[in-house]
Parts: sequence; structure tokens; C-alpha cells
Amino acid sequence: MSLPALGPDQIYVGVAIMVPQPLAAPLAAARRGFGDPEAEVIGPHITVVPPMAVRADAVGQVAAHVASVAAAGSPFTIELRGSGTFRPVSPVVFVRVEGGATQCENLERALKQGPLAAPARFAYRPHLTIASEVDNAVLDRAQKAYAAYEASFRATHLRLCSMRTGQRWRQVGEYAL
Repeated sequence: MSLPALGPDQIYVGVAIMVPQPLAAPLAAARRGFGDPEAEVIGPHITVVPPMAVRADAVGQVAAHVASVAAAGSPFTIELRGSGTFRPVSPVVFVRVEGGATQCENLERALKQGPLAAPARFAYRPHLTIASEVDNAVLDRAQKAYAAYEASFRATHLRLCSMRTGQRWRQVGEYAL
């Protein structure tokens, strides 16, 4: 994933709904198997706020905002069904979020205010990445492999993560819906 360069006083943050076990393990193994360079960076998840740069001293304010949005929400069921792709715009194959997409969109809108207000590079579309940044033959294989995939789980928490340049994502907090 190519992220914009950080300023000296900035850090990346992102908000996600993590896929629970036992669903997460085979999804993570598949992503590793497709050779996705991001497979080891963060576990299977539905991105709610994609990585963005914020001032490092604003992380506490961001965490309070995420906690507030989560507290105003409720748990919901996410239904994963079939595969899709963002090609040719982006070399990504994903599992589609069928059920729960509206709730994810509502969370994204609520979160993209206050300290997380920023223009988006792309329109938000809830999805679970299964392969990215690999060649087209691998993306084709991933899309075919997950064309009939179906699973569901309860989304009960939002996870806020942060990362500095050259480091791995780390969990800042997890907030109950």
C-alpha cells in the first residue's frame, strides 16, 4: 500500500473491524499464500477509515472520537459473500461485504468528522482485502478462489491502529459498539 509521506510530527491512523477467529486464520493464510506484501502487517479486517496522516499529538483526540462513535453504535452482523476487484483502478481483490455494508458506511461517515475529517482518495466501499499489490495472474486466481465464499460474523468493536514510517501497525485501542 502506498501511503503519502509523513511530516516530522505525523503518524498514520486507521480504523477497522477485525474478523474474529476462527474465520480470520484461513483468510490470513490465503492472503499470505497469494503473496500479498500486506498479509503480515494487519490481520483480516474491514477497513472503516483507511490509513491517513494525523499529528502525532492528536492520537488521543482521535481515540476519544473513535470511542464516542463506537459507543453510539450497536453490534451488527457482517455477511461476506463472493469476490470483487478494484481493478483497473487499484490492484486489489476482495471479499464483498453484503450484509452490514450500510452499517459500515454509517460508521465511516460518523468517523470521518472531527479529527478524522479529510477528503477521501476513493469513495468508501466496505470490503475485506484478500490479495493486493500482486500481479494480475495472482489477482485472477484469488478472485476465482473466493467467488463462492460465504461467511458471517458479529461486528462488536472498532479497532484504532497507528503506524510510524518504517514500523508496523499497532493497536491504539478497541472500542465496543
